[in-house]
Amino acid sequence: MKNISFLGDISLNNKYNILYSEGRKPFKKISGILNGYDLVVGNLECLAKSGQGENLLKKPRIHTNLETLNYLKQINLNLALLANNHVYDNLEDGFRKTIQFLKEAGINYIGAGFSEEEARKPFITKIDDLKICILNYVTEDTNPCLPGSAGIYLNWFNKNRVIEEIGEYRKHCDQVILCLHWGGKVERGYYPDWEQPAIARGLIKAGVDLIVGHHSHTLQPYEKYKNKYIFYSLGNFCFDDIYCDGKLNEIERGRSTESIILKVNLKKTSNEINIFPIENLDKYIIENQEILAKLIGRNKTFALIRRYEFLWRIYFFKYKYINPIMFFLWGNDHNFIHQIKKLRFEKILKFIRK
Repeated sequence: MKNISFLGDISLNNKYNILYSEGRKPFKKISGILNGYDLVVGNLECLAKSGQGENLLKKPRIHTNLETLNYLKQINLNLALLANNHVYDNLEDGFRKTIQFLKEAGINYIGAGFSEEEARKPFITKIDDLKICILNYVTEDTNPCLPGSAGIYLNWFNKNRVIEEIGEYRKHCDQVILCLHWGGKVERGYYPDWEQPAIARGLIKAGVDLIVGHHSHTLQPYEKYKNKYIFYSLGNFCFDDIYCDGKLNEIERGRSTESIILKVNLKKTSNEINIFPIENLDKYIIENQEILAKLIGRNKTFALIRRYEFLWRIYFFKYKYINPIMFFLWGNDHNFIHQIKKLRFEKILKFIRK
């Protein structure tokens, strides 16, 4: 069998540090599933805490304790994707500590490095008789906020360069898989940006066999184009609320706690997929088949709104202006009266002027 499993955003921040210190196993119910794959790939969004501070250009910032990264072994992670917007949150020191941990744990990584050459290097492996190439890129609209003095490099997405690299690796590999950290304008949205489907289809035409997206922190639709699958965003595999600069950034229950484990059976002609729906229930990852029904419904809606831009514009207005208000007032069981008391006129004006 030639099986690869893809996970969404992995952030072992906040309460995961407490769970690890207490010896808890939040991935126990799904670890058996992941142990049955030749390769498990995930977007490592949260790196080790630095002893030298944080990247103050980035908001919000996330970090984890170095020892908490041992949870990555429990989910059988083989390949960590590092081309994302939080890779420099804990400066070069945090990045170096994380890389050292991954090496000692036998976990490969791509998408970032201490040189441009290292950051651009793909992951190439052979599974049975198939030679697989996995490429990892991040788009600028996700706002990694790297200062000019940063001692690390990211593998930036440039469409022309990416197409050129796809063609080059296509000559030597049976499968070229693209993992993209993208869609910065629709972070926390249920549907990709208007431009993303056209970009994805162009990459499929260039020779990509599978596209797996991250960054939105939501489970977005997927589609099949020219017999190839495009997954716009897998959502959060595991994530907790973010405390940064004295402020709480809540993870919205439902929207940001539902995800899938994408299971791919690689074939020379057409890949077969299997979707395992999961939910983050108070930091514990469990199976939830109801999420699969939501994804099917989302796919149907997406098939309609991607055909007519005015429908997408209506959705975008709701996502951008209505959803944040609804979440502030009622999301995560907020008390309406308490939330109203927290309102500040200057913040409302600032929000309206965005």
